[in-house]
Amino acid sequence: MSSVDTPAQQPQSSITDMQAMASTRLPFRNKNMNYFFMDVLGSAVYGGAAPGECYTAAERVKDGDIDFWTIAFRDLAIMVEAQAQQALTAGHLASAQERFLRAARYYFTGDHYTFEGRPYYHVLWQKSVECFRRAAALADPPIEPVEIPYEGRQLPGYLLRHDQTRKPRPTLLAMSGFDGSAETLYFSIGAGAARRGYNVLMFEGPGQRDAIQMYPDWPFRPDYEKPISAAVDYALSRPEVDPERLALMGFSFGGHLALRGAAYDQRIKALIADAPCPNFGALLLAAFPFEFRHLPPDAMDAAMAEERPQMSGPQRASLELLYRSMGTQQASTLLQRLAAYHFTDLQRITCPTLSLVSEGEGETAVEWARDFHHTIPAQYKTLRVFTAREGADAHCQLNNLALLNNTVCDWLDDLWDIRK
Repeated sequence: MSSVDTPAQQPQSSITDMQAMASTRLPFRNKNMNYFFMDVLGSAVYGGAAPGECYTAAERVKDGDIDFWTIAFRDLAIMVEAQAQQALTAGHLASAQERFLRAARYYFTGDHYTFEGRPYYHVLWQKSVECFRRAAALADPPIEPVEIPYEGRQLPGYLLRHDQTRKPRPTLLAMSGFDGSAETLYFSIGAGAARRGYNVLMFEGPGQRDAIQMYPDWPFRPDYEKPISAAVDYALSRPEVDPERLALMGFSFGGHLALRGAAYDQRIKALIADAPCPNFGALLLAAFPFEFRHLPPDAMDAAMAEERPQMSGPQRASLELLYRSMGTQQASTLLQRLAAYHFTDLQRITCPTLSLVSEGEGETAVEWARDFHHTIPAQYKTLRVFTAREGADAHCQLNNLALLNNTVCDWLDDLWDIRK
């Protein structure tokens, strides 16, 4: 249990500031590219990358040029996928599985800067899913692709089991945010938790990476407790899941959305928020070009329509993802929808809660996490602030996933008296 006494501040940082952290000593001057480079590099601890391969790809990228980035990581993914197929043909199943995992992560990395109308849009995402599923089939036990019924459609996900038995085990429901996917959750928390005795259901809801590719007309929604409850329904239908030891973990934007799930679904017995951000809409709004925010709707829409093609490649790609995942192409509508992501019913969060934040995310993010920690009435609650000295100062600790997994799983072990 931890206690912090610093009062919360008004929001002064944005998602752009969060991407700026951990950008020193990396290959690019462009902060956005350094962020996503650290993202893929950090996955190496659980098999998502080989540092030498990543730096070789980075050497081919012109700083700030998203075309070079896409091609470099696409080519790397193609090479590693071919090596995986050769290993599979020769009967080297472990090597094949490891290479399919890396190929999946590299295709996903190449896909970061694709959007509708650009080369390889949808293609690299498809290849990422395909390679991950080939790796999943070779895992022991196999990683099971699942479909979670919701509103007449199927939410995509995967079930990782600790072993081949159907014994009920503590289970972690894991969800990403804007630009992660069900597949990348394997590297963030899935592999680490499964080896420690947990089952892990990695899933996506409307608007998230795989879901929006499958259903372009299915954007994010503020009442995310509803798709989260559908995932809980599915989890509790499985004999491997212990209903009394069911935790929910949300990363980034998922750290906001998961708050609603824990508040309104009492079947969730523990919450891990990385990071808890009740007013995520304000964080995103702060990244919107200031000069457009207070224009009348028609003028704002016209100005942004003219501005979008002139933006730098990384900035444009991030904005296009935001438009697409929020289900609009109008700037005024986008701002209205973002403002709805402000959750105030924190008094309903009573389950044990672990709040995670990194100091590199900025003072405002840390203060929000502290304020959240003090506000919720949960009797068992812990706040963990990761530091630069630990090499874990990046957003969602992507530069030290080993420490993140140690922290989350040890906390759950202590909560439920599990030792592995």
